[in-house]
Amino acid sequence: YCVRHDIALTCMADGKQLSFMSEADLYSLFGNLLDNAIEAVEKLDADRRAVGLKVKRGSEFVFVNVHNYYDGALCFDGELPRSTKGGAYHGFGMKSVRFVAEKYGGELSINAKDGIFDLDIIFPCLKSSD
Repeated sequence: YCVRHDIALTCMADGKQLSFMSEADLYSLFGNLLDNAIEAVEKLDADRRAVGLKVKRGSEFVFVNVHNYYDGALCFDGELPRSTKGGAYHGFGMKSVRFVAEKYGGELSINAKDGIFDLDIIFPCLKSSD
């Protein structure tokens, strides 16, 4: 989809760091994150059609970051951006992202400034029983 729509998708992800999550939660998390980011950039000029995804482990945390350009003003309801789509069934994607993050003890933070949307999730590393 990204190739057909001239969207540069950069992914640097160590997926095994998220092995503590169920497949359904992984699909929900990354499906919502990437759908939102791709939707935001596909309307932009070609030089701003870029989405970045990172998953990496630190000493005590696993970090997930998604960032992309956007146009217009974003309105927030609390800590989550308000859906830009109309209809009764929109706006659940970011709530689902927050739910999955919190389900695994993670924290979600969003920064949208100067046309760049930056979303971070920090999950605590689970202690192994070795």
